[in-house]
Amino acid sequence: MKKIYWLIFAITAMGLLQSCKSEDDLSPTEVIDLDDDNTTAVINDQYTYKLPVIFHVFYKDASDTTQYIHDGRLRMLLNRVNEIYQGGIYGESENLNIRFLAATHNAQGQKLSTPGVEYIRYDGTFPINQEEFISSADNKKYLWDLNEYINVMVFPFAANKGEEYSNIMGVTSMPVMNDDEHALEGLQKVKTNGHTITKANLNYTHCSCLNSSYVYQESSRYGTDKGRYGYTYTPTDANVTLAHELGHYLGLTHVFAEDENGFLNDCKDTDYCKDTPSYNRIEYENTLQETLNNATGTLSVEMLARRSSCNGENYISANIMDYAITLAYKFSKNQSERMRQILYYGLLMPGPRKDKTTRATRSASDIIVEHGTFSY
Repeated sequence: MKKIYWLIFAITAMGLLQSCKSEDDLSPTEVIDLDDDNTTAVINDQYTYKLPVIFHVFYKDASDTTQYIHDGRLRMLLNRVNEIYQGGIYGESENLNIRFLAATHNAQGQKLSTPGVEYIRYDGTFPINQEEFISSADNKKYLWDLNEYINVMVFPFAANKGEEYSNIMGVTSMPVMNDDEHALEGLQKVKTNGHTITKANLNYTHCSCLNSSYVYQESSRYGTDKGRYGYTYTPTDANVTLAHELGHYLGLTHVFAEDENGFLNDCKDTDYCKDTPSYNRIEYENTLQETLNNATGTLSVEMLARRSSCNGENYISANIMDYAITLAYKFSKNQSERMRQILYYGLLMPGPRKDKTTRATRSASDIIVEHGTFSY
């Protein structure tokens, strides 16, 4: 999510023990097919994708818990993201049949001492400018095999000039697809001619990035009752941020009207999903600010999450691909279909292809993807 509001609201609606391990366990072990891309199962909408995730945690000071994030916290984020992607836990939503798993082994088959997490002492400028990081080919050296893992970089984001801290929580590379009949509108396409592309073909760093300054922040809905009887809401919920960024990684764009230059002061459907109400984000933020400025009593999250869609419908925002203030638990059917298409046919994506005969085995040497697209 890009912008955040420094507010905490009580929802009344129904409903560090620091790890010092940073080295892989080098004990010999068999190579494990973590992403199940050699499965013999039928690949359809009922198939559950198992997508290995590796968090690359960048730090300068291992005693600083906003840099050296506890590995258990990162695995907890994945568990809660999986609940959101399962649907039906925090509200009515599609079950995406996707599970994000903390990687247990590296590409060499070596067992990780901290599953899902690699700690990297960083020698560059700190905090890190997230746009420069993701746009530079120099940082590809940190990527694990993009056809086997989802790479999530975790570091504190640099603030804009004149600001004390960054209010940006995450940024993610959008998918790349082969330029054929399976390609989706709004995504980058390349001609592979039946070849496989890897990070060697990229002139940027294809990944998701999380601002480590917010990793420990979350709403209180993740308890035993899952917020059914009310919970404390925070717009800086790291679980929601990771779910949102992984949505981008799997091909989703924001539900509000936008183009490559940002928010549109207009009402257009720009997310390629007909069942997600689109709205004018600039108009909403102006209305929200006016509401906050004039507030004299307690404001409910439902009131602040209220939107007016492009067709004039009033509704309460719950979609993961919206920005705060939103209840942030919902994926729609069309969003699910778009993500499945990426999993079935996207490049640089772990997991089995739908048509096994189209799964390329030849590595490309002359294809260069110059500039990746990314979204907050």
